Amino acid sequence: NQKNFWEIIHIILSSNKSYPYFYCGHNPIHKHWCSELGIPIDQVQFLGWLEKPHLKLKEMAFLIDGLNLGHGYLGIEAMAAEVPIIFPEKKNSYSNVENYLIRTQGTLKKENDKNYLNRYSLVYSKENILTVVNDLISKEDYNQFYGSH
Repeated sequence: NQKNFWEIIHIILSSNKSYPYFYCGHNPIHKHWCSELGIPIDQVQFLGWLEKPHLKLKEMAFLIDGLNLGHGYLGIEAMAAEVPIIFPEKKNSYSNVENYLIRTQGTLKKENDKNYLNRYSLVYSKENILTVVNDLISKEDYNQFYGSH
């Protein structure tokens, strides 16, 4: 529920009016941000609290990690569903997914690469968010590659 995160969502949705943005949680927060930032409210869908998030995640092109905490178990569910996760370039701390990858990166791939997280993470900023998102949506091989990693 931060303005700078919703500004990223605004950039994404402004670039293509057919992109929907889905989010989960206990309470809807989008009406305020749609009003303040001029985000079309019909492009934002609040899903509530999902009992089986892995089923809904499989319908998504990617999961966008937040600027402060990131996702908890939802990020791990996205990894299991092979849904790419994009991480903010500037943040206060690592998310649950990033911490998991840091702890286990040496066991994930045969190259046993200590730079796994840097090599296979998609990182977004205000400057590159459209490139990252458009590639994930329009290039199936690109999406599958990052989803598998």
